[in-house]
Amino acid sequence: DLVKLAQFTMPDHSQPNDPNATIYSAQPHHYLLRDVFQRVMDGKLLKVIISLPPQSGKSRLAKTFLAMHAGKFPWKHVIFGTYNHSFHEENGGDVRNILDYPQYHLTFPKIRLAKGSKAKDHMMIDGYDGKLAFAGRGGSVSGRPGDGVLFDDFFKNSQEASSLTVRDEVWNFLTRVVFARCHMHSWQIIVSTRWSHDDPIARLTDPTNPYYVKSVAD
Repeated sequence: DLVKLAQFTMPDHSQPNDPNATIYSAQPHHYLLRDVFQRVMDGKLLKVIISLPPQSGKSRLAKTFLAMHAGKFPWKHVIFGTYNHSFHEENGGDVRNILDYPQYHLTFPKIRLAKGSKAKDHMMIDGYDGKLAFAGRGGSVSGRPGDGVLFDDFFKNSQEASSLTVRDEVWNFLTRVVFARCHMHSWQIIVSTRWSHDDPIARLTDPTNPYYVKSVAD
């Protein structure tokens, strides 16, 4: 269970004698997210868009999903994209920490990061061919195939989203770089706050948007 794993890997250290104590407070929408992520892992969904406001806990659950996916499918290659370089390293560090948690190893005892591959932007699963690649907007994922892609937040804030130049930069990175690494069986998840009526979600879903391309949206 994804929510339980999130709680399991966020223990409350102020209560060391209680193995169930956690600082992760699951809300009703987290269980809806859990169900969506589970359908992706089960192969029942390939393309998903999730829109939630800031500070709703969506990113933590998304990163826990990546860790759980690595535990279940350690041979697969997954790409994580976000709005800038420093944030993609922060997210990569968070996922790496989850993978290194003793609590995680109780759930997936055979999963370890390969030696020398604990960088915050590129991780390999020891004994398998699986990889986790993290990239910020404008970065490179060249040469790294994507059995799955998770993009968490296109913009840092509403000011960025108000810029057409930035919106076009995000769109080009998403469609020409990230999606270009996918194959016909890749899953694609977008988790983002809506800051603009012309954000990538609009361009992917609104046929009246001038950037809408049916082949990309499908």
